Amino acid sequence: MTLDRYIFRRLLVTMGWATAATSMLVFPPIVLAAVARLGGVSPKTLFAYLPFQLVEIFPYLMPVICLLTVTNVYGMLTVDREWAAMACAGRHPLRGMAPALALAAASSATSCALLTDVFPELRYVQRVRMREAGREALSGLFPGQTEIRIGSFALIGMRRVDDTLFDVIVRIPEGLVDSSVTSVYAREVTLACTRDILMLSLADAWAGQRERQLRTSELELWIPIERLLGEVRVDRNQVKYLRSRELRRRLAIGNVTDQERFEFEFEVHRRWALGTSAAALVILGLATGLRLRKNVTLPAVIAAIIYCLLYLVASIRVAESSSRSGRVEPALAAWSANLVAGFVSLLCLWRSVKR
Repeated sequence: MTLDRYIFRRLLVTMGWATAATSMLVFPPIVLAAVARLGGVSPKTLFAYLPFQLVEIFPYLMPVICLLTVTNVYGMLTVDREWAAMACAGRHPLRGMAPALALAAASSATSCALLTDVFPELRYVQRVRMREAGREALSGLFPGQTEIRIGSFALIGMRRVDDTLFDVIVRIPEGLVDSSVTSVYAREVTLACTRDILMLSLADAWAGQRERQLRTSELELWIPIERLLGEVRVDRNQVKYLRSRELRRRLAIGNVTDQERFEFEFEVHRRWALGTSAAALVILGLATGLRLRKNVTLPAVIAAIIYCLLYLVASIRVAESSSRSGRVEPALAAWSANLVAGFVSLLCLWRSVKR
C-alpha cells in the first residue's frame, strides 16, 4: 500500500507538470483560433470565449496528458532500477501498475461524464457566443478596426482613416445581399452601421458577380444585420449539441431516418470511445515506460505524440468516414480505434512484463 501511494503521488505530480506543459503549448493556437472565429471583438469577450474553445480539444488532451504521465513515471522507475527492486522484493509487476490503472479509470470516467452530459450544451453555448460576438464586432466597428469576419462574410482593409478603409477586399456569401455580387475589391470603402443595416460605400471597385467581374466607379452594398448574423445561428437539434441521453431517447422512439440513426448511434458510441481512450493509451504508456533504459523525458514525449497521432487518425478519419458512409455499423466504427489500441497495448504490456 505504501508503494502504491508513492507511485500514485509521482503520477499526480507528473500529471500536473504534463498538464501545465501541454496547456502552454496549446494556448497560443487556441487564442489564434478564437481571434480568427470572432474577428474584431474586445479582449474581454475574447478571453470569455476561450474556455468554450477548450471544450473542443479537451477530449483529445486528456489521453495525451495521461499517456505522457504514465510513460514518464514508469520510465523513470525503470531507469532508476526501482522497478527491478520491486521485482526482487517479490512484488508482481502487475501490482505495481495499479496506480496507473486507477488514474486511467478516473480520467476515463471524468471524460465520459463531460462528453455525454456537459460538453454538448457547452458547444451550443459556444455557438451562441459567436453570434453575440458578431453583433459586438459590428457595433464596435469604429474606430480603428480594419477587419471583420462573421461566418463566411469577411471585410479586410490595409489601412484606415476615420470611417474610410483603403485597399479593401470584401467576401460576400451568396444570398446575403439582394444582388449577384459575391466578392469586391475596392480602393476605398466608407463604412456606416446602424442597428439593422451595415452600409458599404465603395469607390473604384472590381465586383465579382459569380463567373464574371464588373468594374465600377461607385457601388453601395446594404447588408441586413440579422441576415449577416444568421450565418452563425445554429440548430439546437444538431447531433453534436444533444446530450447522449436525448440521442438514446430519440433512437428508442424510432421516428428517425436511416441516416439519422447512423449519426445518432455513432455519436453516442464515439463519445464513450473517446472518453475511454485514456485507458488503452495508458496501458500502452506502461509498456513503453517499462522498456526505456536511458534518459526518459524525450523518448516519452516522442512516444506519446506518435501513439496519439495514430489513434486520432484512426478514430477521426477512418472510423467516422466508415460510419457516415454506412459501410460498417456505427458502434464498430466508433470503437474500432479503441479495440486496435487496446489489443496492441495489451500485447506490448505482456511482452514488457515477460521480459
